[in-house]
Formats: sequence, structure tokens, C-alpha cells
Amino acid sequence: MRRPFRFAVSTAFAACVSLAGCNAILGNEEGTPRAGAIPDAAGTTDGAAQADGAVATPSAPTCASSEKLCFGTCTPNNDPATGCQGASCVACDPKNVAAPSCLGGGSGFECGYATCTNGFQDCDGSKANGCELGIVDKNNCGTCGKVCQGATPLCALSGGIVDCVDTCPAGEVPCAGACVDVASDLAHCGKCDNACARAGAAAVCDQGECKYTCNAATPKLCAAKNVCVSPSDPAYCLDCNACPPLDGTIASCTNGACRYQCAPGRYDCDRDTLAANGCESTRPCDPCAFLECAPLLERCCEGQCIKSTSPCASVAQ
Repeated sequence: MRRPFRFAVSTAFAACVSLAGCNAILGNEEGTPRAGAIPDAAGTTDGAAQADGAVATPSAPTCASSEKLCFGTCTPNNDPATGCQGASCVACDPKNVAAPSCLGGGSGFECGYATCTNGFQDCDGSKANGCELGIVDKNNCGTCGKVCQGATPLCALSGGIVDCVDTCPAGEVPCAGACVDVASDLAHCGKCDNACARAGAAAVCDQGECKYTCNAATPKLCAAKNVCVSPSDPAYCLDCNACPPLDGTIASCTNGACRYQCAPGRYDCDRDTLAANGCESTRPCDPCAFLECAPLLERCCEGQCIKSTSPCASVAQ
């Protein structure tokens, strides 16, 4: 008969069982990493705390080739909400486009878009930054590369046509060689060179005032930093501030609280809280490290107490 585990700290074992998995405390023969949380601003820990302060949460998953790890979860390489296939997990944010998308396929995806928002054009050839120029632009008037100079130094939209002109239409003013209505122009909202721009958001200029709507993929507003972000982004978790780094861990954010789990190939084997030194080990944890067996009568084998005279081979796998 297999003998049950015995621990020096029985409350730790009870907490381990209540959380449906003891690997967070002991590790196991596969060396499963332990995950946990650090105290938040109020001095509490995020998650269900065990007696030793650890938190039993899943270890970092190993993602398929069509996925990447973002905020502790495997996400598709063609998801613009996590930056497509690049190393960053920041959502794609090309400017002045109908919707961001991931371009490419097979071995690579990159942030891009399908269609420019009406009134804008892409003149630098980079899909990553979107449609960076308005069609009313002195150096790209109505089409990329058309420069307004000489007797018609200004670019204006009049009667549905964009062309070079000598004077601006009524109600518009020249800003950097473009005739604009400062009541509605995104690049010159309220006055020349006052651009409406917020990362992760759609912008409008309404009666000379910039107004924003956070994108669906980045619905959390961090107004002080003028950015809309994903609520699971650890770079903007604690009152829009980054989660403190912990060695060998991957951070994620849930309801404004930082969560940590061991990165692939890293393990928390010293039974402290993750906040102390993170996932300090690069080798799988010893499953017998914290198991107390009866002196002389028993020994530990593969995380179990067996008779001292029994070979390890007797432990059922």
C-alpha cells in the first residue's frame, strides 16, 4: 500500500490539497514550476495564499509553433491584439486605418492593415505605422510625392478634389503648407501642429478639441500616460504602472493585480514566496526535498515515502 505524504507543516499540506495540486509546494518528479504573486500596494497577495505564502497557479505553458506566450497565455501569431508574431505583446496600433490586422502567413506575421481611413494615405511604405499622412499635405497633395510649390504653394481640399492652390478656402488656415479646418483636423486640432494622438485609441477632433475612444483590443485607459492598453498587460497593471520584475518569471495582470508564473525552464524550489527571489532554479525541483519520512523505517523515492528496504522500482509510475 502506498503511504500518504507527511509534512512538517500540516497547514501547508491542507492548503496544497484545497488548491487541487501540490506541485506549487513540493514540485514533482517532472519538476513542475511553482507560480505565485507578490504583495500589492495594500500589502496583500493576489490569489489564494497558502500557509507558506505561495500561490498555486499553472506554470507557464509551452506554446505551439502557431502561437506565442503573452501575459502567461498562448495567443495566436495572427492576433493583432497581441502584436502578431513579433517579440512584443503590445497590440498593433497602425494610425488612421479602418482596422489593424496581421499581414503575412506561414512563417511570419507582422502588424499592418487593409484599408486607410478616408482622408489619409500611406506614403512611407510601412504597414506597421499605418496611414501616416493626410491627403491634404504640401509634399503629398492628394497623392504620395505630389509637392505644392511656386505659384500654388498650398494644398487644399475643395469641392471633393485635393490639389495645390494659391490661397486657402474660406474657414481654413494654412498649417505647414496644408489648408485645414482647425475645428476638425486631427493633425491641427484647435490650432496648427496640435495633433490628436493616443496609443491604442481612435481619435477625432470635435470643435477644436481632441476626443478619444479606446480600441476593443486595448480598452483600459491610462490617461496620465495618454495610452489605451490591454487590461492583462503587466506594463500597465498597478494603477497603470508596470509589475515589478521577478527573476525567472512571466508576469500577467488580472483586475489590477500582478500575477507571476515560472518561465519555461525555470523553477521555484526553495519554498519561499515568489516575491523573495522569483523562480531561482534552472533545474527541476527535488520531489523529496520537503517530505518527511519515518526515521529508519522509511525513505523517500520519487516524492513518496516507502519502506527503507524497498527499492525505488516498487513505486508505481
